[in-house]
Amino acid sequence: MKKAVCSLEQYFMLMDACMENIPDLIYNHMLLPKEVSGFIEEGKFYYEQYDGDGIIFLTDERDFYKLYCFVSESGNIEPAKLDKPQIIECIYSSRRSDEQIEKMKQKVWDMGFRLYVKNIRVRTSLDEVSECDACMGKMKNDLTWSYAVKEDLPDIYTLWSLLDRYNSILPKEEEALGMIQKGELICVKKHGTICAAARMKEENRKMASTWLLVVGQEFRHQGIATELYKLLLSIAKVKGYSRVMHWCDEKNNAIQNTTEKLGFQFDGLKSNSYILK
Repeated sequence: MKKAVCSLEQYFMLMDACMENIPDLIYNHMLLPKEVSGFIEEGKFYYEQYDGDGIIFLTDERDFYKLYCFVSESGNIEPAKLDKPQIIECIYSSRRSDEQIEKMKQKVWDMGFRLYVKNIRVRTSLDEVSECDACMGKMKNDLTWSYAVKEDLPDIYTLWSLLDRYNSILPKEEEALGMIQKGELICVKKHGTICAAARMKEENRKMASTWLLVVGQEFRHQGIATELYKLLLSIAKVKGYSRVMHWCDEKNNAIQNTTEKLGFQFDGLKSNSYILK
């Protein structure tokens, strides 16, 4: 049964006990205190404890639970049956063999999860990017852009419904409102209709990331995705970032071709997502 994690101190206590008692501990993601604090503040952080075999932390996302496993390689772990699918993500470098990740992949398979999608991380420098598009608010092809406001959310959620809900963490409305307050959501309009949207998030003082980027079906094959990417890079430059990164599906050749034309390059990081429905 999943139980709520109520404080950062409780998380540390659970982790200390886990690391002290399990010599063959393996994990898919080492959580940072800042991440944990954010999950707890949002009221979506839980755990399942397996006596002597480890612990699994869960975040309650919009359409699934995302799992962070700290478990014994030799232990027998059977994830609890929950009301939504469960996703485990393993991030690793393609440039070197990581024994820890390989053991975790096998454990994930043994727990009944199956590979769902492979993503690669691409990033680009903003040295040659112009700030003009972001400053003027106008784009090519009769497009205009603005930071999203609360009234835009229904149209943005309609666009987000086109995304793969197990490969894109869709925010709950209160989370989306928080993104609006931070100036993270951008929408693009054509003749007054919202045709595309994306989120830009700060990763650190030098790098931003793009998420939840989508173009409406009736507006595709018009170069709008390319213009949106250009806009995001311009906005990032205005905000003082020097790099932008983006995760994309390894099989999505269209997005990879678009980002490659704009200077994005694969940086060696890959992510395998496994699902248990």
